Amino acid sequence: YDIARWYYPYPDYKLPIDISSDEMLPIGSQLMRCANYAYDRDRANLFPEQRALSTMLDNGLYCEFANSFLLICRNGRSGYLDDERWPIAVHSTEWRKKEYHILTAFFKKDGKKYIKKFAPHEEGEKYLRATAKNCEILSGRYGKKHVAQSRMNGNELLMEYVDGVSYTQVLLNAIATGGYEALSERLNFYLKEILENYGGDTVITLPFDWMKDNRQYDIDLVFDNIVMRDGEFVIIDYEMMLDVTAKRWMLWRAIRHLCLAHEEFLARHGLSMNGMLASCGITREMGDTFFKIEQQINVSLMAQWEPKYRKKTAK
Repeated sequence: YDIARWYYPYPDYKLPIDISSDEMLPIGSQLMRCANYAYDRDRANLFPEQRALSTMLDNGLYCEFANSFLLICRNGRSGYLDDERWPIAVHSTEWRKKEYHILTAFFKKDGKKYIKKFAPHEEGEKYLRATAKNCEILSGRYGKKHVAQSRMNGNELLMEYVDGVSYTQVLLNAIATGGYEALSERLNFYLKEILENYGGDTVITLPFDWMKDNRQYDIDLVFDNIVMRDGEFVIIDYEMMLDVTAKRWMLWRAIRHLCLAHEEFLARHGLSMNGMLASCGITREMGDTFFKIEQQINVSLMAQWEPKYRKKTAK
C-alpha cells in the first residue's frame, strides 16, 4: 500500500477538535483554545502550551511531536483522496453553545481548495445562514474582491478558499526585516484600509446579538483572519458581526491575539503586548474595559462545560 495522507488530530485522537494534514497544518493561534480543552478530567497546565505549539509550527516540527495519527493508505489508486470524501483539514468550535457550534472542513478538488461549513446541531443552521448574509453585508462595504465569497448550498455553507499570506505573517516579516518602524507602517494600513469606517469610542453592551438585522461590523478582524492576495486584503472570517463597535477595541483584539500566539518571537525583537498597545494609544484602563467585553462575548458564545466523565465523590 502507498501512504495517501497523514492526519494529525488535536488535542487527542479520541475526541479531536482540530484535524490537520501535511497539506494543511494549523496556525498557532488556531489551537489556543484547544490547548486548554479536556473531556474526562480537570487539566493542569505544566508549561506554556501555546508557546510550545507556536514554536513547533514555526520550526516545522508540529508533525514530529503529534501525539497521535490517522493514516490513510491506498492500493495503487492515484488521486484517491482528491475528492470530497477526505477533507485535508477539519476544525470544530466544539466549545460553543449548540446554536453557534460550527464544523469547518477544507477540501481539495483538482488541485483547488475550498471550504464547507456545517452546523452539527439543528439549532446552528440559523447562525450558518447569518454567516452567508454577513458575506453580503461586508461585500457591500468593502467590495467582493476584499471578502472571501460564500453561499448556502442546502444546509451547508460553501466558501471560497483564499490563497495568499496572512496579515499576521505580513506583520511578523515586517518586524523581522524592518523592526518597529515597518510594523507601524503595516498597522497604519490595517487602521486606514480595514477599520476605516469603524467607530471611535462606541460603548459595547450586552446582550450580543450576532444575527441582528442591522449588523454591519465584523468584530473578528484579527490579523489571522485577513489574507493578502495580489497586493489586496481579503477578509476570510466573518461569523461574528454586531451593529456597533469601537475601532480601538478592534485594534486591541488584533494586537492581543497576535501577542498571545507569537509572544516569544515578539520578545526576541524587543516588543511586548503592553508596549504595542501603548504605542497605539490604548491605555491600560481601556485594555481592562476591552478585556471585560471579551469575557462577556465568551459568556454569550460558550457552552457551560464540565468534564464529561468526572467521577462522583462518595459522601
